Amino acid sequence: DAATVYEALGSDLTPAAPTVLKPVAQHEAPLVADHAGNTFLAWAPGYPTATTLSVVPFRGGAPSADGVSFRGAFSGPEPHMALAVDTTDRLWLVWTQGGKLHAARSRSHGLHFGATVTVGEPGSVYQLAAAGIATGVGSVDVVVNTGSSLVGQTLHPGLSVRVYKKGKAIWAQALDDGFGIGGARFKVGGKTISANATGAARVPRGRGSASAAGYVSATFRVP
Repeated sequence: DAATVYEALGSDLTPAAPTVLKPVAQHEAPLVADHAGNTFLAWAPGYPTATTLSVVPFRGGAPSADGVSFRGAFSGPEPHMALAVDTTDRLWLVWTQGGKLHAARSRSHGLHFGATVTVGEPGSVYQLAAAGIATGVGSVDVVVNTGSSLVGQTLHPGLSVRVYKKGKAIWAQALDDGFGIGGARFKVGGKTISANATGAARVPRGRGSASAAGYVSATFRVP
């Protein structure tokens, strides 16, 4: 039966014991490595159609963690996938799902990812390629093979918002894969509030949004 197989190669290019991941249909299984000695594999479990998308980190030829899964409904050849690492070892995953192009970034060597950003597909997708860009807060350049042309697009990391109480006060914190984003701004109930160096600020109740330069904004609600 079909499987995705990971094999480390020795110095003489002899394969080591394989890691077999299954069940799987016919999907890409992109690999990238960072400067810290980690290798990342993306694969799509499920047969005949994918049921999820997972990124598994390897070190020394063996899985070093359980990996991170992105769930949802897939159909046909979905997901097409691409992985990229920028020069500061931030890991990007780009994939197709539901007629959309999705991207998420990890700043934790694949242990977890930040918010997923989503844009429309530029047409039929036959293959994806990606390159991580380290400039500023970072971004990813994506190239989509539509079958008749190559379409390029730049995607930016997404923010997420943590809402919590400190005493009786309500606070919000803008995060990128768990890292606080200093200089973020919150808009709640017509008020604009600047975050402190850790990306946090005291906020009133209501629906709001968080933004920061170079990031895709996020919405949140303070009950």
